[in-house]
Amino acid sequence: MAPLSHTRIDDSVRPILKEAGCAILAMYRSVTMEKKFDGSAVCEADRLSESIIVSQIAMHFPNDAVISEEGESRQGGCMCWVIDPLDGTSAFGEGLAHWGPTIGRVQGDQIHYGALWLPIIGDYFHIENGCAYLNDIPLPHLSSSPPSTNSVIYLPSRFHQRAWTRWPGKCRNLGSIAAHLCLVATGAAQAVIVPGGWSLWDIAAGLAAIRSTGGHAATFDGQSLKLDTEHRLPFVAGARSAVNWITDPNNCGIISEDATSPRSR
Repeated sequence: MAPLSHTRIDDSVRPILKEAGCAILAMYRSVTMEKKFDGSAVCEADRLSESIIVSQIAMHFPNDAVISEEGESRQGGCMCWVIDPLDGTSAFGEGLAHWGPTIGRVQGDQIHYGALWLPIIGDYFHIENGCAYLNDIPLPHLSSSPPSTNSVIYLPSRFHQRAWTRWPGKCRNLGSIAAHLCLVATGAAQAVIVPGGWSLWDIAAGLAAIRSTGGHAATFDGQSLKLDTEHRLPFVAGARSAVNWITDPNNCGIISEDATSPRSR
C-alpha cells in the first residue's frame, strides 16, 4: 500500500518525539541505572526526554492535561496526554534496541491518538482516527489464523516466575511494552501478554494500534479490556484467534498474585 501523509496532530507530535529520542540516543549505553519505589528502572535519559516532551506538548496543546511517568503533570480540559518518555528503560541501559518515547492522547477510556518512536531501529508508529501506520504505511488487518508452531508471542520478562502457557510457537521479550503492542499490530507476533500494574502511558499507542487493525484485548477471564486504571489487570492483546486461545484456562494462566506487579514486565 502507498504511504499516507501524516495527520495535523502528528505534524506537531512527531518532531517532539524525534527530538526527545535523538537527545537520549546520545546517552545510549552510558547512563547509570536507578530504581524507583516500585522496583522499575529509571535513568537520566528518562528525565531528559520527559522535560522535552512535556514542555512542547504544553506549548502545542495548551488546553490539554498532561500526565507523564516520571512525575511531570499539569491540569487541563477533557483531553489528556499520557507520556512515557522512555519505554524500555532497562532495555536502553542493557544496550538492546527496542526502546523509545511513546505518547497517547486520551479522553476517558477512548484513545484518540498514539505514537511510538524507536530511535535505534528507525521505526515510527502513529495511530489516529482509527488508523495505524508504521513509517506512514497503513497497517493491514491482523490475520485470523490460529496459533501454530511458527507463531510468536511477546511475554513479560518474568513471565516464567508468575504464569504458565502451552503456547505452541515461539516466546520472546524485547524489553518494551509499547514496542510489543505496536509490533503485534504489524503482525510480527500474534499476541502479547501485558503484566498487571500497567499505566496508560505504557499501553495507549500500542493498544490503539492493535484495535485499529482488527485485534482485540482481554483480561485472563476472557472479558474485554477496560481502561480501568484502578485495577490494571494483566491482559492479552493481539489477533482475536490468539487472544481467545491464550485466555482459555486450559492453555494459559496466572500462578502468582505478583503477576500484577509492574516489575513483572
